[in-house]
This record gives sequence, C-alpha cells and structure tokens, in this order.
Amino acid sequence: MSLTLKHSPFGVKKEAELVDAIGEFYDDPLGFVLFAFEWGKGELEDYEGPDTWQREHLESIGKKLRKDPEANIREATASGHGVGKSAVTAWLVLWAMSTRPHLSGVVTANTMTQLNTKTWRELALWWKRAINTHWFKWSATKFWHIDHPETWYTSAEPNTEHNSQAFAGRHARYKLILFDEASTIPDKIFEVTEGAMTDPRSIWCIYGNPTENTGKFRECFEIDMRWTTRHVDSRTSRFTDKKELEDQIANNGGEDSDFTRVRIRGMFPRRGSLQFLSSELVDQAMLREVPFEAYCNLPVILGVDVARYGDDKSVICVRQGRKGHEFRKYRGIDTMELAVK
Repeated sequence: MSLTLKHSPFGVKKEAELVDAIGEFYDDPLGFVLFAFEWGKGELEDYEGPDTWQREHLESIGKKLRKDPEANIREATASGHGVGKSAVTAWLVLWAMSTRPHLSGVVTANTMTQLNTKTWRELALWWKRAINTHWFKWSATKFWHIDHPETWYTSAEPNTEHNSQAFAGRHARYKLILFDEASTIPDKIFEVTEGAMTDPRSIWCIYGNPTENTGKFRECFEIDMRWTTRHVDSRTSRFTDKKELEDQIANNGGEDSDFTRVRIRGMFPRRGSLQFLSSELVDQAMLREVPFEAYCNLPVILGVDVARYGDDKSVICVRQGRKGHEFRKYRGIDTMELAVK
C-alpha cells in the first residue's frame, strides 16, 4: 500500500511497519479489529473487544478467505435490538479499505435516516479510533483513501428502486457490499446487487431485525443456500440491558410472541402483515404426507393465483382434496398469457 508520508504521524520507518502489519490481515478481519483499536483504553475502556457473535461473524469471513482467497462471501445476520450490528459494518469497511487496494464499497440501510444517523455515523466514530485513521477521509456520503479518492472508496447509498443502479456495475478487483436493517430493503436492490457479485473477491454482508416474513432477506435464511446465516438474541449480547429486555418480553405477549421473536430473539415472525396463515403452518402442511387412499377418488381441482403486482408471481396449482400435485410459477406474463398456460 502506497501512502503519502506527509500524512503519517509515525515517521517513515514506523509507517512502513504499520503498512506491513495491517497487510497481514487480508484474510483475518477479527485480527484486524483487535489490532486496530485500543481496546480497554480511552473510549473503549470498558470493552475487551468484539462481542461473541461479532467475533464468530468476523472469524467466519476469515475462515472462508483462508480457504479460498478468491471466494465470494455472503453472510446474513438477523438479530434483536442493540447487539452492535452497525459497529460490525464499520469494522468491515475499515478492514476491507485497509487491506484491499482500490476497494469498491457500498453501504446502505432501510431508510436514509438509519443510513445517515446510525450506520454511516458509526463508521465515523470507529474511523477516528483506528490506528491507521490518517490513511482515510470521511464525508457524509463517502469514505476514501487519501491518495486515491477516485478509485479507492466506500460510499453511502440510498436504496430506493429508482437508485438501484448504484448497486450494479461495481466491477472492481475487490468489492464490499453492506446492507443494514435489510429486512425492508426492496427486493429489487437485492436482485441488482447480484450482478455485482459475478466477480471474484466480492463480500456481501446483510444485517437486520427480521421484521418481514417475506422478501429476499427472509429467503437468505431458508431458500438461498449460498448464505451463511445466524440469529442473534439480544439477551446474549453484553451490550444490552437484560432487565429492560425481560420487561419488554413480559409486556408484549411473552417469550413466543412475534414481538419477542423479532425484536429480541432475532427470529422471523410467524405471520406477515399480508398473511392469513402463518409460514409455520404452511411449512408443516407442505411437509405432511397424504396417503393415496385419502385423495384418489376425489375430483382434480385447478387453482390459479393471479399476481397483482409486477414483482410478484402467478401460481397455478393442481390438487385433489388436500393433496397438492403440482405448482407452476410464472413471473412477468400478462393475464392472457397466464390463461393459455
């Protein structure tokens, strides 16, 4: 890594040693986080280092890179409140920017308020604490290397569907993509981001309270097997007020209420706002075996669910009684085409 030495507070020799030391953390984000900040001192006097789940997450990324330095990495974390998701996004930006020349990075969140006042602000806080803070500059929309501001940076991007192209076409040797509060980020943003993952050495991490029972964030945990996933219970974090959490549980329906599942346990709700039946009941029904004699003499019924929105799918189902024989799904066709099917 080249660095204009006039920015260094250490002198030529010590700066060279710092560059070499940080270069060793290419495949070790946890090692970088432990090295880059003065844990147990100053602002971090009460902190020994990352929390357990944060360590496991950073180590998961490191293990994949040590196994294959060219690997594309996808990690999804669903959690309750207050566990330190935004801190992790800041650490990953600093680690990737420090170890990957000319990194192309993007950070977004579910709303501009979340992005500006929490996620991106958290980066500013940790940047000022880092041992190599003099390597970079921060603004309200961009974090860049002082010697290469045009080619070596991470940007804060809004995620409206009208701005979806900001997440596409990021073809660079190294890429980092971070979604904070991903449960309500539009599916279109996920789909466009897939195009940026076609290059090797791309890292995509998403975080959020699992507020929605449908959508791409949910699919990362149950359908798309490319993702390494985890659920983080707020009560396991050393940063949270355990008494307050227990009071919230008691006043919001108990341990197994959807409030507790989403806001504290980091689990998806049983039923979404547009669902009549919970996903849990649907999953149980799909797994249940129906004996042949229970449906063989019943009439064959054709059911059609016509998509109402452009991003939804139409479904045709063939069933006998409670036995579903076949499900056909169609996206992007009009009602006349569907009728022909």
